[in-house]
Amino acid sequence: MTCEKIQEILPAYQDGELSAENEQAVKTHLEGCEVCRREANLLSASWEMLGEMKPIAPSPDFEARFWARLRQEESNQTGWRSWLNWEPLTPWAVSLAGIVVIWMIGVTGGLILFKNQSNRAAASFNERSVLTSPYPQNSIEQIFMESQKILKEKNT
Repeated sequence: MTCEKIQEILPAYQDGELSAENEQAVKTHLEGCEVCRREANLLSASWEMLGEMKPIAPSPDFEARFWARLRQEESNQTGWRSWLNWEPLTPWAVSLAGIVVIWMIGVTGGLILFKNQSNRAAASFNERSVLTSPYPQNSIEQIFMESQKILKEKNT
């Protein structure tokens, strides 16, 4: 067995929980390996020190105070703090927020794309009309405005 495996099963070895075969393998390894033997000694010394410690006894009213505090915490959850307890809704809320963000990006992108295409369409229409018309751009409109001006002058 490797040192890593031995150190992993040392607590079971010291508690006598290993099979006879594994226990013999650990004993043989500990005889030949100083590092693992030191680890086994530290582990057993730690357990001995823990056994020498005085047990700690809770105060006589500990259990009553514990249950009273637990009831108080539960009653706090039914008030305004219960709105903050969204654990079951969290996956849905995150999914919904993601869908809304993706939708908003799509709408914004579509509006920008539509605006750019309509500007291009208007520009290309003006360019085509200039190139295909035998008259200068806005010539009919200018002739009409001038004729209106002449008619007004005659009438006055």
